[in-house]
Amino acid sequence: KRIRRIFEQVKGRVAGCVYYSEGPYEDVNKILVQRFYWDDAPAHETLAAYARFYFPGVRTDDFLRLSALLEDNQECLDKPTPAARRRADEAVALARKMDGEILPSMRMSARWRMMLIRAELDALFLETKDWSAPRSQELLGELVRLYHMEKVSPEAFSATRPPVEEGECRQ
Repeated sequence: KRIRRIFEQVKGRVAGCVYYSEGPYEDVNKILVQRFYWDDAPAHETLAAYARFYFPGVRTDDFLRLSALLEDNQECLDKPTPAARRRADEAVALARKMDGEILPSMRMSARWRMMLIRAELDALFLETKDWSAPRSQELLGELVRLYHMEKVSPEAFSATRPPVEEGECRQ
């Protein structure tokens, strides 16, 4: 929804787009932006194609639902509500179900791990309000490794490096 709102502001005023980001955490966003500028396809079509390509074995409808749940909760992490908590619990249950369905060869792919971790982190944070909780730190440490930021100091890239305790990722 957020990326669609941004695109709608420039639609018809620009011709083409080169979207640049060094972050693997933005993979889905990059693909959505490129597709909007290419043929203005609805986001759900792009997400469905993404799921079919990167997450074989997963039901496309499940991926679309998971994406919607994660997006809806993105703006609720700082002000949790009972509805956000229910969405987070649904997202975790759905992601775990999908984890059992995805082809085994794709289960450890960075793209899939980021989706699964995101669902779990949202639920943990809405429950504990604490990024330093042991399970949160474990998951954030995995993100740091997926982002290849093990040797990057937290101060250097505080906006992109997950908030991991100092000893957690320096392996």
